[in-house]
Amino acid sequence: MHQHLRVRRGRQPLVHPALTSSKPYMLGTAVAMAQFGSSLAAFLVLTVFLQDGLGLSALLTAAVTLPGAVGMGISSALAWRLVRRIGPQQ
Repeated sequence: MHQHLRVRRGRQPLVHPALTSSKPYMLGTAVAMAQFGSSLAAFLVLTVFLQDGLGLSALLTAAVTLPGAVGMGISSALAWRLVRRIGPQQ
């Protein structure tokens, strides 16, 4: 509603309200939220298990989870190439 009010008042919205009627945008947003939410939850569970379940220190737990975090960062940085190759599906 806030973004609709900004558009009506002639101001620049953060996210244009017209995007909410775009199926590809809404699907992409839902997929991204699910992926990021589930990966964050998985890392949290793994961190708690490593520290409480296995008794690892915080530093060693960070060392164990670092490769996964780096891999996610690299794949996120390079994902645009796949999107460019496949193109928008409409």
